[in-house]
Amino acid sequence: MFEPPRTEEIDLAQASEIELLMVADRPGLTPDEATQRGYILVDWGTPFMIAHSDHFPELPTPSLRLGQGLMALDLLRQLGGAAYLPMVEGALSHGDLFLVEDAPLIPRQVYAAFRPSGADRADLREALRALKAAP
Repeated sequence: MFEPPRTEEIDLAQASEIELLMVADRPGLTPDEATQRGYILVDWGTPFMIAHSDHFPELPTPSLRLGQGLMALDLLRQLGGAAYLPMVEGALSHGDLFLVEDAPLIPRQVYAAFRPSGADRADLREALRALKAAP
């Protein structure tokens, strides 16, 4: 999860970090051009929204605002436009989407949450170590 709850009943561990990239349905766009027509603002959580606002302080009202990246990806493919999405290497390499070259990369931390007294705590810690070690 991106924004885990802060409570004593749950232990948190950073599982990984993802990079959110601005992509568009057509090549050669600047960030200003990409955010002017068909821009989909995906709400990746408060830290993302703060960074996004810092990078784009005069952004016009987006065409759409969504809370799910997969829905934004589907809409980009159907209607066109641009959005910040994670892990789009496949779509970029196939020419389905194009990187908006000078758009800032916005990182997000991903957290695992689990009960402190759970019987599977050691297994979860080992899974987290393996996840962090994966390329």
